[in-house]
Amino acid sequence: MADHVHRYREIDRNVGRLNRVCLYKLLEGEKIHPGQPPILKLLLEKDGRSQCELACIIGVSRASLGVSLRRMEKAGLISRCPDEKDSRYNMVYLTEEGKAMAEKSIAALDTLTKAKLKGFTEEEIEQMLSYFDRIRENLSVLQEDLYGKKK
Repeated sequence: MADHVHRYREIDRNVGRLNRVCLYKLLEGEKIHPGQPPILKLLLEKDGRSQCELACIIGVSRASLGVSLRRMEKAGLISRCPDEKDSRYNMVYLTEEGKAMAEKSIAALDTLTKAKLKGFTEEEIEQMLSYFDRIRENLSVLQEDLYGKKK
């Protein structure tokens, strides 16, 4: 088991690094940072989400998300306005430029995903996805143990 733990940790680290490097290159020259495509994708699916809702879905703190949103606002990708029903909340909207960038970032993520799955059969992909589901569940249990509740 110890041998598998070391090998898994090494592969996991390398895959994460390669994922970031490739995504960065695919988005090179665009007004976007590699961590922003998930935000753009969520807003493209449903524009006008609260900052709190976005942070919860992505799994980051509101402060961390705020840093990304400030960058995105400065780049002209989003706008923020107080919620009409509750002015304590800021609602986040894509600008036209943000919508175009969301499409580009989704295309980059699709390219990355297709490259990662190249050469696998449908059956192998299904098996891999079931393994990832189990890993996600294991990590959710660990997170609950560490924090006392699911985030």
